[in-house]
Formats: sequence, C-alpha cells, structure tokens
Amino acid sequence: MIDDSDPVERCMLLHPEVRVALLEGTTEAQKARMMQLRADMESFVKGDVISMCFTPYEAEDEFFGLLDPPGEAIWDIRSRTPRPSLRVLGMFPKVNTFVALDWWPRRRKLEWSDKEPLGDDQLRWRLAIHECRERWHNTLPGEVPVAGMDVERYVTGDVNVRA
Repeated sequence: MIDDSDPVERCMLLHPEVRVALLEGTTEAQKARMMQLRADMESFVKGDVISMCFTPYEAEDEFFGLLDPPGEAIWDIRSRTPRPSLRVLGMFPKVNTFVALDWWPRRRKLEWSDKEPLGDDQLRWRLAIHECRERWHNTLPGEVPVAGMDVERYVTGDVNVRA
C-alpha cells in the first residue's frame, strides 16, 4: 500500500468492484494474489517504468496492452506473477490517470471468485470489454476517454512502448 513517503506521479481510480477485490480478500490465497496485483498497480502510481503495447493481441511482457478494437481505447493491466495471471480493464480519462473498471482471471478459474477466466475465448473478451465500456459511461457520464496512438496522451515519465 502506498504510504506518505512514496512518490505519487500518476493516479489510478478504482471502480468499487475492483476496490473490493483488492482490499477484502476472504482466503489467504486471495489476499496474497490481490496484494501482488495491488503492488503492480501501485508501481504505476509511483511513476515506476512501465511498458505499453499499442497493438492488440501482440502484448507479451508489457504492463498495459491495448485491447481490440483499438479505437475504443480500452486497456488491460497485465499482472502475471504469481500465477494465476489477472487482468484489470480500464481507460484513461486524461494523461497519467487510469480508471480501473473491472478485473478478470486470465486463464485459470480461481477458487475464491465466481469470475470465469477470459482465456482465449473471444466472446468472453467481448463481454468483458462491453462491461468495461458500460462501467465507464455509468461512472463518468459524458467523459470521453483518451484515444489514439500517442503514448504522451496516456502516460508520461519512464515508458517503454511497443507499437
């Protein structure tokens, strides 16, 4: 958890469902996994070096991956370790601010969650992206997310970009 001595370079806003998942674990496995996800997300806020991939389906080790279709400007944060991998979907309302709208297991069913893993199932991904877009409109009505292929519109500071 970020404390008063940590630098704050960027902002991450959490939808209530994401916040509950991060802070209210009921099993030790859930608490441990969500603690690491929270640490991954805090590294963004602290201004640590992050990586972004602007080509859907091409992200490998990048922290942020742009999802398909790219024009909707929905990104996922990729928390890979420890297993199971998790994804946090969201959008940028302005530079250096990310709104985390939903989270999902990537490939494996979690014993502590009812959420089905996204896997490679295009329908599940489409539904997750749709839900993310709906949450954006319900949470920030009238706000237009940052879009485009210019990294400086999303994040400043130390960023590694893969087009």
